[in-house]
Amino acid sequence: MVTITVNAIPAEGTIGSDQTICNGATPATLTGNVIAGTGVTYRWESSPNGISGWAATGGTGNNYSPGTLTATTYYRRITRITSGGVTCESVPTNVVTITVNAIPAEGSIGSSQTICNGATPATLTGNVIAGTGVAYRWESSANGISGWAATGGTGNNYSPGALTATTYYRRITRVTSGGVTCESVPTNVVTITVNAIPAEGTIGSSQTICNGDTPAMLIGTAVLGTGTITYRWESSANGTSGWAATGGTGNNYSPGALTETTYYRRITIITSGGATCESVPTNVVTITVNALVTEGSIGSGQTICHGAIPALLTSTTAGAGTGTVTYRWESSPNGSSWTTVSGATGATYQPAALYETTYYRRITIATSGVSCESPASNTVTVTIKNCNLITNPMIYQRVSN
Repeated sequence: MVTITVNAIPAEGTIGSDQTICNGATPATLTGNVIAGTGVTYRWESSPNGISGWAATGGTGNNYSPGTLTATTYYRRITRITSGGVTCESVPTNVVTITVNAIPAEGSIGSSQTICNGATPATLTGNVIAGTGVAYRWESSANGISGWAATGGTGNNYSPGALTATTYYRRITRVTSGGVTCESVPTNVVTITVNAIPAEGTIGSSQTICNGDTPAMLIGTAVLGTGTITYRWESSANGTSGWAATGGTGNNYSPGALTETTYYRRITIITSGGATCESVPTNVVTITVNALVTEGSIGSGQTICHGAIPALLTSTTAGAGTGTVTYRWESSPNGSSWTTVSGATGATYQPAALYETTYYRRITIATSGVSCESPASNTVTVTIKNCNLITNPMIYQRVSN
């Protein structure tokens, strides 16, 4: 008798559900249930389209772990039972689809910038990546190599706040599809170089001058730094507002003649990497301009006899100016070349006996921080005449003849 043993077709079981991954990622293990029986093995198959081209993957266990994938791939499992020298196969399991999402393009985010400490850089402008479910993650780093941290920016552009240190930025594109978010490689790195604010230095001390005089040069300390260093000198009529550039660009500055009190300060300017950074202003130097000194007037001329003492030269109008007022009297034999009268510093002057016609004038001196002089007053002439009397008639007749 011949016995024909008919083995049962094994059950196929199930192998889990579909997955979505990013290009180059490794999917989770495909977990299939265990089929009971003796001599049970499995054959895992994959296909690029889920319809045809099924090929054994080499997997023979109830579970299967695909490697990294770069294209969407379909998987199924067939249960195989060998008994009595015959291997029977189940129908294929459900097909599991591993959908591989493309890695998004990173795009670009513009070019590097240089700014001054505390300034706000221009917006970093990134191109828009086409697609559905696109978002972005902006990252910053203190050195451009490590320590990258999310800034909170999620748009295609990003506006950093004010910076006090050089900072590096990059952007990562994120696309979410099928519940999976895939990230691009980082964009180019944009460096925001932060230049230091230059030191202001100092520009000396205040001065007092007379109206119309030229002050001494304002001597400023030279400031060190990287880049091109220049200066901007500014002046103001009140030392508080209305500061305007004088045109001075060196570390020192020579004002011209002044007729009113003027305030000066200096700002240091350093240009490096295309950014021009300015210091805070220096100390303010005040050039105090004393008011014009008025000369007043000194009375009128006299005629006296040879060797007589003239009347007191009086002050018709007092001279005036800022501070302590004194005078300098001057005399001249001809009204053109003048000599200081020693000791004559009052508003009036009493000349000694005169033997020749003499001219007098007065200069007013006002002292407040500096001594300023008025123009000369009017000139007073003391005319000398011969007043000798001839009382002898004979002498008179002889002289007359």
